[in-house]
Amino acid sequence: MKRILFIAVLALASMSAIAKDIHTIVLTPNPGLRCHNCEAKVTEQLRYVKGVKRIAASAETQTITVTIDLDKSGVQVLLDNLKKIGYDATVASDTPATRADMPVQPKPKAQKMKKGAATTCTEGGSCCEK
Repeated sequence: MKRILFIAVLALASMSAIAKDIHTIVLTPNPGLRCHNCEAKVTEQLRYVKGVKRIAASAETQTITVTIDLDKSGVQVLLDNLKKIGYDATVASDTPATRADMPVQPKPKAQKMKKGAATTCTEGGSCCEK
């Protein structure tokens, strides 16, 4: 009897792991990301959105790539959070995530800015002042 119960619990646990709706969303921000400060600001804003597994913001490619469990949160939540910090973003692609998209290590802790550190964009813009 215990063996049957154990197998049933194991089967349910494996089905719940399979049932996750994890996607990799690529967003294009407007205005574009200009520097490392912009990347950090976007990453910090999205890191606490429920269901977010991984975030990669790139000023070089002008994209924000987010791996997210859509059962816990939606794309509109990501867009709304970006709008709070001054970015209108559009969805460039939305694909089911693969194992390679899943994080291998825990999310890094945010680095605190040193007192008196520059908060303006290193490219001369005002993108990081908000």
